[in-house]
Amino acid sequence: MNKKKEFKLPEKIGADPLEQLTGLSDMRHRQIAKQGFFPIPMDGKYQFAETIRGMFKYYQEMDQRRGAIKDVKLEREKEKLRAEKVAADRAEEIVVDRATGKQVVTRAFTALKFQVLTIPKKLSQRLALEADPVNVEAILTKEVRAPFENFQFDWGVMKCPTCEKPTK
Repeated sequence: MNKKKEFKLPEKIGADPLEQLTGLSDMRHRQIAKQGFFPIPMDGKYQFAETIRGMFKYYQEMDQRRGAIKDVKLEREKEKLRAEKVAADRAEEIVVDRATGKQVVTRAFTALKFQVLTIPKKLSQRLALEADPVNVEAILTKEVRAPFENFQFDWGVMKCPTCEKPTK
Protein backbone atom coordinates (compact mmCIF):
# COMPACT_ATOMS: atom_id res chain seq x y z
CA MET A 1 0.00 0.00 0.00
CA ASN A 2 1.05 3.48 -0.70
CA LYS A 3 1.10 5.43 2.53
CA LYS A 4 1.46 9.16 2.42
CA LYS A 5 3.16 10.90 5.24
CA GLU A 6 0.90 13.37 6.87
CA PHE A 7 2.45 16.79 6.88
CA LYS A 8 0.87 19.39 9.07
CA LEU A 9 0.93 22.79 7.46
CA PRO A 10 1.00 25.87 9.61
CA GLU A 11 -2.34 27.66 9.73
CA LYS A 12 -0.93 31.15 9.35
CA ILE A 13 2.09 32.82 7.81
CA GLY A 14 3.32 36.31 8.61
CA ALA A 15 4.00 39.02 6.04
CA ASP A 16 7.81 38.82 6.41
CA PRO A 17 8.13 35.05 5.84
CA LEU A 18 5.71 35.31 2.88
CA GLU A 19 7.86 38.08 1.40
CA GLN A 20 10.90 35.82 1.74
CA LEU A 21 9.08 32.93 0.04
CA THR A 22 7.66 34.88 -2.89
CA GLY A 23 10.10 37.75 -3.33
CA LEU A 24 7.15 40.16 -3.41
CA SER A 25 6.37 42.93 -0.94
CA ASP A 26 3.52 42.78 1.58
CA MET A 27 1.77 45.57 -0.33
CA ARG A 28 1.87 43.43 -3.49
CA HIS A 29 0.56 40.43 -1.56
CA ARG A 30 -2.37 42.53 -0.34
CA GLN A 31 -3.10 43.64 -3.92
CA ILE A 32 -3.07 40.03 -5.09
CA ALA A 33 -5.37 39.09 -2.19
CA LYS A 34 -7.78 41.89 -3.20
CA GLN A 35 -7.81 40.41 -6.70
CA GLY A 36 -9.28 37.26 -5.13
CA PHE A 37 -6.38 34.85 -5.36
CA PHE A 38 -6.39 34.22 -1.60
CA PRO A 39 -8.00 35.69 1.52
CA ILE A 40 -6.80 39.08 2.76
CA PRO A 41 -4.62 38.96 5.89
CA MET A 42 -6.06 39.25 9.36
CA ASP A 43 -3.86 40.91 11.97
CA GLY A 44 -0.94 40.85 9.53
CA LYS A 45 -1.15 37.06 9.09
CA TYR A 46 -2.16 35.19 5.96
CA GLN A 47 -3.89 31.80 5.86
CA PHE A 48 -0.96 29.62 4.88
CA ALA A 49 -2.44 26.93 2.57
CA GLU A 50 -4.91 29.23 0.81
CA THR A 51 -2.24 31.88 0.32
CA ILE A 52 0.31 29.46 -1.13
CA ARG A 53 -2.30 27.93 -3.48
CA GLY A 54 -3.41 31.44 -4.45
CA MET A 55 0.15 32.48 -5.20
CA PHE A 56 0.58 29.44 -7.47
CA LYS A 57 -2.65 30.35 -9.24
CA TYR A 58 -1.49 33.98 -9.53
CA TYR A 59 1.85 32.90 -11.04
CA GLN A 60 0.08 30.58 -13.50
CA GLU A 61 -2.22 33.37 -14.67
CA MET A 62 0.69 35.77 -14.98
CA ASP A 63 2.54 33.21 -17.09
CA GLN A 64 -0.51 32.79 -19.35
CA ARG A 65 -0.84 36.57 -19.69
CA ARG A 66 2.83 36.88 -20.57
CA GLY A 67 2.39 34.15 -23.19
CA ALA A 68 -0.58 35.98 -24.69
CA ILE A 69 1.33 39.26 -24.69
CA LYS A 70 4.30 37.55 -26.36
CA ASP A 71 1.95 36.14 -29.02
CA VAL A 72 0.52 39.61 -29.71
CA LYS A 73 4.02 41.12 -29.89
CA LEU A 74 5.15 38.33 -32.21
CA GLU A 75 2.18 38.92 -34.52
CA ARG A 76 2.90 42.67 -34.55
CA GLU A 77 6.55 41.99 -35.35
CA LYS A 78 5.60 39.62 -38.18
CA GLU A 79 3.21 42.21 -39.63
CA LYS A 80 5.88 44.90 -39.36
CA LEU A 81 8.44 42.68 -41.15
CA ARG A 82 5.90 41.86 -43.86
CA ALA A 83 5.16 45.57 -44.38
CA GLU A 84 8.90 46.32 -44.56
CA LYS A 85 9.39 43.55 -47.13
CA VAL A 86 6.53 44.87 -49.27
CA ALA A 87 7.97 48.40 -49.05
CA ALA A 88 11.44 47.13 -50.02
CA ASP A 89 10.01 45.11 -52.92
CA ARG A 90 8.12 48.17 -54.14
CA ALA A 91 11.26 50.31 -53.85
CA GLU A 92 13.17 47.77 -55.96
CA GLU A 93 10.23 47.63 -58.38
CA ILE A 94 9.86 43.88 -57.83
CA VAL A 95 6.15 44.27 -57.15
CA VAL A 96 3.44 46.80 -57.87
CA ASP A 97 0.29 47.41 -55.93
CA ARG A 98 -2.91 45.77 -57.10
CA ALA A 99 -4.47 48.92 -58.56
CA THR A 100 -1.40 49.72 -60.68
CA GLY A 101 -1.14 46.10 -61.85
CA LYS A 102 -4.79 46.05 -62.79
CA GLN A 103 -4.41 49.32 -64.68
CA VAL A 104 -1.40 48.04 -66.63
CA VAL A 105 -3.03 44.71 -67.47
CA THR A 106 -6.23 46.45 -68.55
CA ARG A 107 -4.29 48.73 -70.87
CA ALA A 108 -2.36 45.79 -72.34
CA PHE A 109 -5.46 43.68 -72.97
CA THR A 110 -7.30 46.66 -74.42
CA ALA A 111 -4.48 47.18 -76.91
CA LEU A 112 -4.51 43.48 -77.78
CA LYS A 113 -8.31 43.47 -78.09
CA PHE A 114 -8.24 46.33 -80.59
CA GLN A 115 -5.59 44.55 -82.67
CA VAL A 116 -7.72 41.41 -82.81
CA LEU A 117 -10.97 43.29 -83.49
CA THR A 118 -9.46 45.01 -86.56
CA ILE A 119 -8.83 41.67 -88.28
CA PRO A 120 -12.31 41.34 -89.85
CA LYS A 121 -12.18 44.82 -91.39
CA LYS A 122 -8.62 44.25 -92.55
CA LEU A 123 -9.42 40.90 -94.22
CA SER A 124 -13.03 41.25 -95.34
CA GLN A 125 -12.38 42.27 -98.97
CA ARG A 126 -9.48 39.87 -99.42
CA LEU A 127 -11.42 36.90 -98.00
CA ALA A 128 -14.51 37.76 -100.06
CA LEU A 129 -12.49 37.08 -103.20
CA GLU A 130 -10.93 33.87 -101.84
CA ALA A 131 -12.71 30.72 -103.00
CA ASP A 132 -10.54 28.05 -101.37
CA PRO A 133 -11.61 27.32 -97.74
CA VAL A 134 -8.14 26.02 -96.88
CA ASN A 135 -6.61 29.34 -97.93
CA VAL A 136 -9.28 31.24 -95.96
CA GLU A 137 -8.42 29.23 -92.85
CA ALA A 138 -4.68 29.76 -93.35
CA ILE A 139 -5.13 33.51 -93.81
CA LEU A 140 -7.37 33.77 -90.72
CA THR A 141 -5.05 31.66 -88.59
CA LYS A 142 -2.05 33.76 -89.60
CA GLU A 143 -3.86 37.04 -88.92
CA VAL A 144 -5.32 35.93 -85.56
CA ARG A 145 -1.98 34.60 -84.31
CA ALA A 146 0.01 37.65 -85.38
CA PRO A 147 -1.23 40.04 -82.64
CA PHE A 148 -0.41 37.47 -79.95
CA GLU A 149 3.00 36.50 -81.34
CA ASN A 150 4.07 40.06 -82.10
CA PHE A 151 2.40 41.70 -79.17
CA GLN A 152 4.15 44.89 -78.24
CA PHE A 153 2.70 47.18 -75.67
CA ASP A 154 3.91 50.67 -74.95
CA TRP A 155 3.88 50.46 -71.18
CA GLY A 156 4.42 54.20 -71.05
CA VAL A 157 4.60 56.15 -67.85
CA MET A 158 1.70 55.63 -65.53
CA LYS A 159 1.05 57.21 -62.17
CA CYS A 160 0.60 55.13 -59.06
CA PRO A 161 -2.98 55.68 -57.85
CA THR A 162 -1.93 55.89 -54.20
CA CYS A 163 1.15 58.10 -54.30
CA GLU A 164 0.85 59.70 -57.78
CA LYS A 165 4.49 58.83 -58.53
CA PRO A 166 5.30 57.61 -62.06
CA THR A 167 5.74 53.88 -62.44
CA LYS A 168 7.58 52.05 -65.18
